[in-house]
Amino acid sequence: NQKVESIKKGRVIFVGKKDNLENTVIIQHADGSESWYGEVGTTNVKVYDEVASKKVIGIVSSNDEGNLGTYYFAIKMGEKFIDPKQVISFE
Repeated sequence: NQKVESIKKGRVIFVGKKDNLENTVIIQHADGSESWYGEVGTTNVKVYDEVASKKVIGIVSSNDEGNLGTYYFAIKMGEKFIDPKQVISFE
C-alpha cells in the first residue's frame, strides 16, 4: 500500500492497461519527457489532470500474499526510454 508519486509536475496523458504493465499512468512533462508508472494497484488520477511534483497518483499493487509490492518506473524522451539513474539522484 505504498504511495506512487509523480517525479515532477506535468499532465496525465494515459491511465489504463498497457501491454505487460497492467494499470499504468503516463505523465508528460514540460520538457517533453514522459514518466511511466506501471503495475500500479489503484490509481487516483485521470487523463488531462495536471499533477504537481510528488503528487500521489496511485498505490503500489501487492503480491498474492498481500505483503510485498512492486511497480514499474521509466522515463521516456522522444521515442527512447532512458535509464532513470542518468537523470535522478538515488540515495
